[in-house]
Amino acid sequence: MTNVIEIENLNLVFSAHTPREFHALKNISMQVKEREFCILKGVSGSGKSTLLSVMGALLKPTSGKLEVFSNPVSKMPDFHASTFRREHLGFIFQNFNLFDEFTVLENVQTALVPTNTPVAQMKTRALELLSLVNLETKKNTFARNLSGGEKQRCAIARALINNPKLILADEPTANLDRKNSENVIEILTKLNQNGTTVLVATHDEIFEQMVPNLKVIHIKEGMLL
Repeated sequence: MTNVIEIENLNLVFSAHTPREFHALKNISMQVKEREFCILKGVSGSGKSTLLSVMGALLKPTSGKLEVFSNPVSKMPDFHASTFRREHLGFIFQNFNLFDEFTVLENVQTALVPTNTPVAQMKTRALELLSLVNLETKKNTFARNLSGGEKQRCAIARALINNPKLILADEPTANLDRKNSENVIEILTKLNQNGTTVLVATHDEIFEQMVPNLKVIHIKEGMLL
């Protein structure tokens, strides 16, 4: 299978050459293949969320090679990185990152606004995704009035709006109870079975209990084990 993500000798140093210098990622080399479901597993502060952010072109590495879908993400200017994320990736954040003053439907549609997609087409696509995550009955509810599980499902729908082939999820079950965690993992598993590559940063054991054929990548103190 094709490598969706390919990393060689990647390093990330914050505040280099100062007394506060910190090596967040150290000589990372790894691959994620097409249609894999992988987790980056490590305790808080291990570097898993940082590595996920680098893969998603939200942070630039200090050195090393990073390619996503054969694109040299580590060398992209900010403008091109933004376009790349919009066209290829779906990012699910631990803290949801929803607009509280927007409805569920509006939140899901926002990701398509920069693409100049016609409003009617945006709405149709958003409603399809809300149905997928069982949230269509909440489409007119303001995000601030949703439960934690509903907010995460809304965030998943938004992440899928551009039909990405790669989903990056940062601790998607961290703020959820067991039942809502199971719901989120079931959605991600279904997407993976339909061909989407999924990579999750987590320390939650529930993924290993629920996801078949899971690939586990352990990280500690910025290094892969």
